Amino acid sequence: MAVDDIERAQPKKDTQSSIATKNTMKIEDIEGTKSRPRVFQRPRMTTFSTLEYSDVTKKSNFLNRSTNPLMPTYTIRDEDGKLCEIGPV
Repeated sequence: MAVDDIERAQPKKDTQSSIATKNTMKIEDIEGTKSRPRVFQRPRMTTFSTLEYSDVTKKSNFLNRSTNPLMPTYTIRDEDGKLCEIGPV
């Protein structure tokens, strides 16, 4: 028996299924809800050699101190713009 020609004989279309809703069970965007690894893997250094110790013997000038810490002198500019040296403080 076909009832396609009868008005209101078919079920109503579900309007709620076409509305997009937020997934309420998704919690990845909340900080602290994901587990963190306890031990972090170090990246493998393939260029490491136990015979190379240039990082210890390499000369580097990372200190540019040119003052005596016991008797410091400071170079400043005066009112005329000339460089002056202030002696022992």
